[in-house]
Amino acid sequence: MNWTRRQIVAASGAMFGLSGFDWRAEAEAGSGVSGQLIFLSMNGVHRYDVTTGAVTDLLIRSQSWAGRRGVFDGIDIDPGNGHIYFSDMGEMEIRDGAIYRCYLDGGGVRAIVAPGGTMTPKQLKLDLEKGHIYWSDREGMAVQRCNLDGSELITLVTTGDPSADLGDQSRWCVGLALDPLGRQIYWSQKGGDNAGQGVIRRCSMAMPVGSDAASRGDVETLFSGLPEPIDLDLDLASRTIYWTDRGDNTVSRAPMDGGERTILVSGMQEAIGVAIDPSRKWVAYASLFGEIGWVCVDGRAADIRYLPIRPLTGVAWLE
Repeated sequence: MNWTRRQIVAASGAMFGLSGFDWRAEAEAGSGVSGQLIFLSMNGVHRYDVTTGAVTDLLIRSQSWAGRRGVFDGIDIDPGNGHIYFSDMGEMEIRDGAIYRCYLDGGGVRAIVAPGGTMTPKQLKLDLEKGHIYWSDREGMAVQRCNLDGSELITLVTTGDPSADLGDQSRWCVGLALDPLGRQIYWSQKGGDNAGQGVIRRCSMAMPVGSDAASRGDVETLFSGLPEPIDLDLDLASRTIYWTDRGDNTVSRAPMDGGERTILVSGMQEAIGVAIDPSRKWVAYASLFGEIGWVCVDGRAADIRYLPIRPLTGVAWLE
């Protein structure tokens, strides 16, 4: 049997389960940076204090949850309303993905996009000014959007047919970031494992007149030939894009409009989550093998901590 990375990580997640294992004591205190991170594990939402190293479990999914067991992946925060939004990929190749919302303390869980409303949702971002959620649908080969309450779900970009192109990882939409000022969506298509097929693209948040999701004429390819780009985030003030790459296990930055790639962090194990805190000039990152860390936007003072639970997926700064 040929195991995918996702199956391997799922197996390891079961091995390093969330119950019966006190892993808080293993978290070390950070240095040189302050703040709180909200991050996801396979079936949990957690808070990490980078100053003290304290970890708090906010929400642990039980087997009684609606829908099939999957992997929590994308996360973003609405601080004004005290909400955390997160995606659940469901089972690969089955249309059972979902998007949920909870309060900052983990309570009040609500399905925003019910299981089956999307296929395998990955990174998600909020456009709070317009009241929208955007996300990449990996096996669904699409970029989608809905209102914060789940209504008016639409597909903005399609990169393939989930049936006809099944297994073509070059079409998989994975990372996603938003430029609300320029009204543009950025996303990554990872390609095969470390295959050099990865691209980062962008298009308008608005559908061009006379176009549909499969025939947009405004899609730009900003970066190509990347090892395997995963999650994205943007520093709009400096017009810089940051991303993780699972092919060479790095965190990189480059100009948002395309240009030279600079590697900030290397040597990670299955890099995935990335999030910038522009006010404090720190970039957080996480890996499938239990790493959580941060680096200054200019590459200085990279730090990493190891949590004895895996996988870790999405990460976001809590204001």
